[in-house]
Amino acid sequence: MCFTEYQISISGFHITMVAWLAGLAVATGWRRSQSATLWLPAQQAARWGAAATALAYAVFSGWGVPSQRTVWMLATVTLLQSLGRRWPWPLVLLAAAVVVTLADPLGLAAARLLAVVHGGRPAAVVGRRPGCGAGVKRE
Repeated sequence: MCFTEYQISISGFHITMVAWLAGLAVATGWRRSQSATLWLPAQQAARWGAAATALAYAVFSGWGVPSQRTVWMLATVTLLQSLGRRWPWPLVLLAAAVVVTLADPLGLAAARLLAVVHGGRPAAVVGRRPGCGAGVKRE
């Protein structure tokens, strides 16, 4: 029998999903208050509430590299959308990529290094200990 330690991995998708749900909740609550909508439109409040929630969740989950990149991307998109202009999505994605690269310049090198070291093998195979996994007879 093979026992391994399990750790929870928080990906960018998890943080984005939590941010989206928080934005939905903020927008719903914000629209119920007339004075709040006069101060700031519900869509803006939802964006900033989602970004703040993403930051809090990323910090709470350990502020790993995927979490950091996601927060930088969400913050960039939130800021660009809050400026009151309609930005073309390719430009938004380019801006997010530039911000992430500036925040972690070695990220590109690390990603390339991982690709070279693992030689294109699936992630499920990389790091598997002998005797743990597919192909092992269990009685």
